[in-house]
Amino acid sequence: MAALPWVEGRDFTFDAHYAGGVAQAAPGMAADLIAGRPDLLLAAGDSAAHLLAERTKTIPIVFCIVQDPVGSGLAFNIPAAT
Repeated sequence: MAALPWVEGRDFTFDAHYAGGVAQAAPGMAADLIAGRPDLLLAAGDSAAHLLAERTKTIPIVFCIVQDPVGSGLAFNIPAAT
């Protein structure tokens, strides 16, 4: 971000949440994140990505460590133009 040159706290903020392996905490955390109306969500792993995708269709979600984003419905494949 510094290459832009953006400064954390002035131009952007990170609000990290971690459930600590407690699956029951995740839905409440997702609701809190979405209620804060962020510009972007980041999800690490299948369950986090699906949980967020089920709860918002308007906030972009960037995800990583997801097994099959197209097959699981998180993303779709756009065929190349012929």
